[in-house]
Amino acid sequence: MRKPAPREKPKRSLPAKETRLIKAMLSIGALLLLLGGFAYGCHTWQSTMEQQKQAAIQLGHSTASLLPQELLTGLIAASGGEEGEAYQKLWDKLRQYRSINGGIQYAYIYTMKDGAATLLVGAGPTKWRNPTLPRWDPETEAAFAVPFSQSAATVHAADHEKGIVQVLVPIHNPKTGDVIAALATEYEGALWQQNALLQMG
Repeated sequence: MRKPAPREKPKRSLPAKETRLIKAMLSIGALLLLLGGFAYGCHTWQSTMEQQKQAAIQLGHSTASLLPQELLTGLIAASGGEEGEAYQKLWDKLRQYRSINGGIQYAYIYTMKDGAATLLVGAGPTKWRNPTLPRWDPETEAAFAVPFSQSAATVHAADHEKGIVQVLVPIHNPKTGDVIAALATEYEGALWQQNALLQMG
């Protein structure tokens, strides 16, 4: 005579309280992973932007160091002047600097006179014939003095509406070490951020 098949024990279902606890723990774990990924992304972005900032400053320093001192001193003594040889040669140097390095909108050399930035020579999309700098917001106007007052480079957003990133580096007299002028490089903000995204991969 066949033995009856053993009866399966009914599966024990978790109490509702334990089920809710497990779901809560899973939700918390997912949230922590999301926050961790966000924090890592922010850190990577800030690190990439800082690297790009330092690279732009280094490029500005390298370019400034290659500008002929005799042309700079001659242009400063003449207070600019678009017809002089110094102006034309420095304009050509800035034009080459701008064309070689993508993303640069304007590159110009300026000095400070009576507390205000005064344009000496500049190169942009077209030959720049404006003897004065455009009007900026007070924060940007103050930044122009940093290379002279602190003998240091600075990078900041010069125009929040147009998204311009401005890099200012001092130009020193190699004999005295004094700051005689500054090199300003303006990048289009959208391209600046796009380049950072490409570096992040």
